[in-house]
Amino acid sequence: MSPFESCPKWPPSPCDEHAENSAAAAATRTVATTADENVSTAEPVASTTASTPGPAAVLDFWFPKGRNTGDFQLWYQGGKELDAKIIDQFGNTNVAARKGELNHWRSSADGALALTIVLDQFTRQIYRGTGDAFSADTLSRQTVRESLKKGYDESWSVFELSFGIVMPLMHSEDLEDHKFLAKYLNDRIEASDSKEFKEAMQGNLKFEVDHREMIEKFGRYPYRNKSLGRENTAEEEEYLSSLPPEKRYGQ
Repeated sequence: MSPFESCPKWPPSPCDEHAENSAAAAATRTVATTADENVSTAEPVASTTASTPGPAAVLDFWFPKGRNTGDFQLWYQGGKELDAKIIDQFGNTNVAARKGELNHWRSSADGALALTIVLDQFTRQIYRGTGDAFSADTLSRQTVRESLKKGYDESWSVFELSFGIVMPLMHSEDLEDHKFLAKYLNDRIEASDSKEFKEAMQGNLKFEVDHREMIEKFGRYPYRNKSLGRENTAEEEEYLSSLPPEKRYGQ
């Protein structure tokens, strides 16, 4: 039995379908207060061209050195230049994905991985610093569910797993997602014979523990409050003022 099958949270339910439909409407709605509502406060940001690149273009862009090689500067040290490049090349793709128009990408492992990156990563780049950065999270986690259900993750590299499974769940403010992710990572570590794979998954697990502790303590990520227009509690204010740089995970 896979960790996916053993976790009651994760088999899709009618509630998931409702959440997916709500997230799909996010690309055109205009009032938002929390990340979990997954609604948009701004006009969709489209590309300057009429093209809507497909999964292969997304994966080539996000894994320029190949799927077995990390590009940490691209992934974790991006800024305005990278944001502008993503808007220019993939703005239309992001708009379509957030409307639910690209859900057919889930029918293949590459398509599901690309869709998750578009929803989870590109949305954060395009709408950096605003509540809209989180507006595709429900659809992103829905795609993770599909990937796990279909077993796509079993053939993915460490870096594909990081963006296809780990990051979207780590971004969640739902504690159940974190409980599932911790079990999933531990099970993958135990089942692997590869030292390199184990070390990479252990690194992911370390970051997951940090994120889960925040959710257990506050029920949300306090560092998102400003972007989402949420008021900090006194406890959150104290926490944020003493948070070391290495614990500031951005969006």
